[in-house]
Amino acid sequence: LPAVEVQRAVAKVSYNISVKPADIELQSVQLLSVPRAVSVFDVAVSPSDDPDDYTDCPETALSGRSAAGTSYLLPNMQGRVPLITDQRQKNRDNAPSRASYLLIRAVRGTKILAYYVYLGENNTSDFNVRANVHYRLDISILGDSEVDTRISSYAVNVHDTYGENTVGGYCTYNPLQMLAVEIDGNPAPLTLRGRIAMVQGDAGAFCVNGVAINGGCDLTLPEQPGPNVFGVNYKPGIYTAANSQMAYTVTVGDDTGFTQAFDIEHRFANRLNVYLHSTAVGNGKGSVTVAGGLYDAETSSLTHDRVVLCHETGCTLTALPAEGYRFDGWYASSDYKTQLSSSLSYRYTPAVTDASIFPKFTANALPLEAELTPPTDLVTGLSTKCTLTLSGTDSPDPMNVKITCSDPQVVFTLPDGRRVTSGATASLLSGVHEIALTPRAMGGLTVTIQVTDCLGQRVERTCYKEVRYPKSSAFLRTMSTATVYSDSPLTLRISTTEYDGSYSVSYNSSGQACQISYGNTVIYPDEHVTLQAGSHTFTATSYNAGNTNFTFTVTDSYGQSMTARGMITWK
Repeated sequence: LPAVEVQRAVAKVSYNISVKPADIELQSVQLLSVPRAVSVFDVAVSPSDDPDDYTDCPETALSGRSAAGTSYLLPNMQGRVPLITDQRQKNRDNAPSRASYLLIRAVRGTKILAYYVYLGENNTSDFNVRANVHYRLDISILGDSEVDTRISSYAVNVHDTYGENTVGGYCTYNPLQMLAVEIDGNPAPLTLRGRIAMVQGDAGAFCVNGVAINGGCDLTLPEQPGPNVFGVNYKPGIYTAANSQMAYTVTVGDDTGFTQAFDIEHRFANRLNVYLHSTAVGNGKGSVTVAGGLYDAETSSLTHDRVVLCHETGCTLTALPAEGYRFDGWYASSDYKTQLSSSLSYRYTPAVTDASIFPKFTANALPLEAELTPPTDLVTGLSTKCTLTLSGTDSPDPMNVKITCSDPQVVFTLPDGRRVTSGATASLLSGVHEIALTPRAMGGLTVTIQVTDCLGQRVERTCYKEVRYPKSSAFLRTMSTATVYSDSPLTLRISTTEYDGSYSVSYNSSGQACQISYGNTVIYPDEHVTLQAGSHTFTATSYNAGNTNFTFTVTDSYGQSMTARGMITWK
């Protein structure tokens, strides 16, 4: 009998993979875009364009830096792309959409790598996979260069900001926390997708971008590469022993099914701020001890304020007034108007995740206190204010205040509108009082205020400040060019916020045949004009071509001079 020649209806693909870099480890290999069916008798028939006619082979797990294996597939005649002249161009951007290829996955540290190896008659332009042909692929992985479009590499880092603001190892309520999914590298042509799910805690109280995740929700990742940031907030009414431990998982996967899971967990507690020194109303001296809380600590060695953390069972606060002071109760606000309890010990049970409490201490005999705050700046001729704060006295009547000054010319304006000079007295109650003064000369100025209450307590406060002259500025705006014999405007701008007097203005120019007028009056060099602050327009006329430089000198009543310069080219 004659020999019978048998031809296989499938193609055989053998691969041998080797990795050169020691820190790259293989993960898997998979044959993708494989035809589901093919015509046996009409090999010239065109391949299908329907994506449902193609499937992917199972993924084969790998490890180490080398691998070998064999796969079989039906023929897939995807043709040629003549424009491809280099094997690096045989990539997903240039390949036919249904061409068959090997996808090799690897990792390098935290970076996820994907290598695309397209099948064909050559390693450049051909994408035909023929029946009864054995394709042998020797694949060497030399690195993870992102400029090689056959390689997709990316790394994912997921973290939130809760850990940056812990107190005693606990997170407290903060609606402004963020979750970041950072994608480094370039995953293209792959697309990454994310999903978040609660593992422990109250899923209905954990929100992403203001929406509770409940059973989990997808995370859209528009920045690939880049940071994708989401607002997160965990607020289950109050934190209890049952719901305070919160854990969630963020899963990030790509188109080929490769996924990474990131587990994040925190523990939460209700926060109670114990303020011993209110910013609204003065408080006496004392301290607070805490029992039964999860954590408590002093937040300021200056004010001795405390932060206390607890779950639903709360804690016990005990007030300890300093020597010479008494305890006047626990209050809900800094103005000490809403009293919660007058007992030294107070049992606190949280109703919200973040609260504050204000213990009040009062001196048994209040001393007279006075604070004199000088102005931030003293300018000759400019009115400004110093602040006198009176407090601490038990005196029910106004206090006698005497003002003295090192410069007897200074005029003070009292809170009641009276204008007085050095040595005058006034009657003031406790509180904050602004006293205006107007310096008359430059140099050091000392103000002394002596306060006496009806109980005979007396304090004296002094402040010293240097007085300076007021500041002004001058600017000259000119036309860059002008025609001879024509009138060209010169705008002199004098600016100040500190000086309300007049200025003496004169000018000089470099051109002998140039005339300057102001208000239809010719002004000669070094002739003085009196002006106020603001914009003033002069007129210049030249009878010769060339450049004329103008210098205006502006002098205030204190003898301070400034110059403004400009130039006109006459044509």
